[in-house]
Amino acid sequence: MKKWLRLTLVSLAGSLIIPAVATAAPNESDFDLDGNGNVNVADMNKLKNAIKKDDYHAAYDLDQDQELTEKDVSYFKKFGLEVENEFYLNLNHLNWLNQEVTVDGTDMMITRLYAEPDNPDDISEGYHYVGDPQEGIAALDDVGRAVTAYAEHYNLYKDEYSLNQIKSGLEFVMWMQEDDGEFRNFVAEDENGELFKRDSHSSAKAISYWGTRAYTALSYGYEILIEEDPEFAERVKERMDLTSQRIHEKIAPLYGTYETKSGVEYPSWDLGDNWVSTIALDAFTKHYGVAPDETVKENIRMLGEALYASQFGDFIDYPYGGFMSTYSDRLDVWNEWGSQQVAAMASAGAALDNENWIAAAELAADSFLSDMLISGRAFSKQPNDILYPQINYGTASYVDNYIKLYEVTGKEKYAFMAGVAGQWWLGNNDKNHVMFNQEYGIAFDAIDSDKVNQNSGAESNVEAVRALARILKYETSKTALFSTELERDSATKIEIEEQYMEKPDELYDMTNGSLSDRGQAIVTKPSDDPALDENNEDASKEDVIPEASLDQEEEIYKGWFGQNTLFVEGDGYNNIRLYDDSYLYHDIPVENEEGSPNVGDYVNLAFATRLEFDTSLNAKVLALDENGESTLIAQVEGINYHYRHWYSGDSAIKTTPIAPIPEDAEKVRIMFEVESDNEWFNKGYVALADVELFKANTPELRAGGTDFSKGLYIEMPAGQDKEIVLPDSINAGDYRVYASARTSIDPAGINMDFGNNQVLSLDLKADEESVQITELGTIEISEGQDSFILTNTEDNPADVDQITLYPVHSNVVYETPKGKEVTIIRDSISSNLVMEETKKLKQRSIIQADYQIIENEVLLKGIVTHQDGEVIPNQQVTIRSDDDIYQVKTDKEGSFEKSVPYNEQLKRLEIKSGKSIGYVYF
Repeated sequence: MKKWLRLTLVSLAGSLIIPAVATAAPNESDFDLDGNGNVNVADMNKLKNAIKKDDYHAAYDLDQDQELTEKDVSYFKKFGLEVENEFYLNLNHLNWLNQEVTVDGTDMMITRLYAEPDNPDDISEGYHYVGDPQEGIAALDDVGRAVTAYAEHYNLYKDEYSLNQIKSGLEFVMWMQEDDGEFRNFVAEDENGELFKRDSHSSAKAISYWGTRAYTALSYGYEILIEEDPEFAERVKERMDLTSQRIHEKIAPLYGTYETKSGVEYPSWDLGDNWVSTIALDAFTKHYGVAPDETVKENIRMLGEALYASQFGDFIDYPYGGFMSTYSDRLDVWNEWGSQQVAAMASAGAALDNENWIAAAELAADSFLSDMLISGRAFSKQPNDILYPQINYGTASYVDNYIKLYEVTGKEKYAFMAGVAGQWWLGNNDKNHVMFNQEYGIAFDAIDSDKVNQNSGAESNVEAVRALARILKYETSKTALFSTELERDSATKIEIEEQYMEKPDELYDMTNGSLSDRGQAIVTKPSDDPALDENNEDASKEDVIPEASLDQEEEIYKGWFGQNTLFVEGDGYNNIRLYDDSYLYHDIPVENEEGSPNVGDYVNLAFATRLEFDTSLNAKVLALDENGESTLIAQVEGINYHYRHWYSGDSAIKTTPIAPIPEDAEKVRIMFEVESDNEWFNKGYVALADVELFKANTPELRAGGTDFSKGLYIEMPAGQDKEIVLPDSINAGDYRVYASARTSIDPAGINMDFGNNQVLSLDLKADEESVQITELGTIEISEGQDSFILTNTEDNPADVDQITLYPVHSNVVYETPKGKEVTIIRDSISSNLVMEETKKLKQRSIIQADYQIIENEVLLKGIVTHQDGEVIPNQQVTIRSDDDIYQVKTDKEGSFEKSVPYNEQLKRLEIKSGKSIGYVYF
């Protein structure tokens, strides 16, 4: 029998390991509301009548929230009638993650950070809370998002439980706000079980992401409370105004100033990253909608301008119209988590009646986001894709973007795409694994390259519930959620290193590389040592590091030597830690025997690691001669902190081969070095495990870090020709060709010969080295074609990473629950995302247009064709520029030409022919 999670309130004091309560599943008789022995629609109608009459019966309260709402009907459909296309938005696990606490006499809600299953093989046995020694037990960041999730749930079902959770969560939000309008983030427990505010790297008094999320919670809560609890709403309104004023004080003095990022002058007033600005804009536009205010309006204008400036590319040029992250000095980086820039841009455009901002949002949605939902998601782009992990926060961002754009434009395609994104939770993902369990209300944390992470913490659940509630709000989104994918024609990515790797790298014999065997550890401490407790902020270097390795070299682990390093013993630990000013090395003899390094070998080092705040790791392999003189033969530098992430498996860190083992080498040395600027010594460290050394059998292969696809590329020799084999899956047709390659200050370049006089060239010479993704042109792959020729055309090596072939019309076909076929097309010719019933596609024409700006006019030239390329003569073409309409007809060749007024603020022209639409973006 299945077990079902039910909400249980627990005392805050005590252990962090608190199990979720599981109770027995309902019997079929529980759904027999009319008592006739059958469960059918009549029982559901009885429930609906009780809801309509506000006639509460405990037996009808199927979700056990002490009230009758349409949520009980959803429960009945899902589990009583077993309706296949019903989604039950189960809050049990989210409710359990939220705890009622009392602080300074005020009852409020916290959201526990993390939760792990008691038994990963049977989640019905429940979960337990897990804190984080560097963070605490709860965060404003998560409570703010929980409030927003409950607000969306309340908007769907009007349930008192969600309303109370909104108010309880907002009490915590207001408690975490300082007098100047800024916020703290994390709370922890003291030895008496009392909450206190953390003062740490990610909990400093600031606006940042936690402050803007708090502001969002206040704004969404206020919209509901102004009707349901006006007195409480007034308290919330005061905090909204305080936050708005504080943000204004931060950005207004910077308005009009710029800083250089990737050679581009970028606004300095975007709160440090457009991710944070995006969250703030969500709050500002909600605030402005429910309580118009000139300061709020001015904040929307300033942050909207900054966000608008972070968009690059279009349907053809990378990054395809996406809004890039702005937290570093690069503008070619993007993260799936927190990527709600489209929603923010659309909301800001709607609030200030700025059509250009809405057009920018549509470009990013139609081209950039839809490319990923059609051709493959990415956790991050740097500029190449880092595929994993896939998380709820990333999935929810697609939903938020498309839903908001639907609400602003009314275009059904965006509602449908939101539902398509939501299919990830139902199992349409890389692992075909359901990521939101409707029986228990559990949103699993992530899909990794090799597994599904069944932990289920705060962020995962608040993001999933909020986004799913938004999908369930609209029929078109729900239709897409339950639609079935029939076929897909998407981008084909060719990893050049895989074309060169005729023989896999060979693992050398190396003893004790796991660094996880207690029996081999020499300098150790137990994991429960007080100095290793990261809540103990008084721990000094002398407390943490055993005397044996404190600022002196010692054997740490059999065959491994270092300083300021130790082995941490304990379940869930059992690995090496390197703290500030530490190193660790291991020597392997050069024996010129099978299984050991030989003279002339190129080597690759791979290892698993996790880095904490303000800590960096360098890894290298040296060849040492009899005098101890060293030659660097492999290296990777600058590995930095990544939130709660082990680099392991497919994402394990790999070095770059630099030189072969020289003739005079007696041994090779694997060396790790760590530096940390963390103000608390015991929090700044690197954990290390699973060290492996390989013979590199592809001498052209290089490890290049996250800039390159899969971290690898080929240093293609000068003048070399290489046949590149096309995957069997590629279809005949027209493709846009993209290359990921590194530019060079020396002359460098490549050609691709696809036959039939189709030769594309890429000049790689530039003022500085950087990895670029460049569109080379359009080619036709003929039926039966199985390869093309890649040539290095210069006298210097070329660093080539990946070739991507994009169908000019990438698409996915879905069957809806009612049997209708719907095709989604990313049309890179017409620069539009098309949603059309498949049987009507033949009626659609293709609009191809180009432009030339001449002073204050734009000369538009284009052609209109049928799907098969046949031109359409004497066809009416309507051009819209903002509110102005212009008309022209195609000539006998299907061509048209028209000049229209132009100004620098203009984002696009809309071109309509019959029922088909194309765009030109500026």
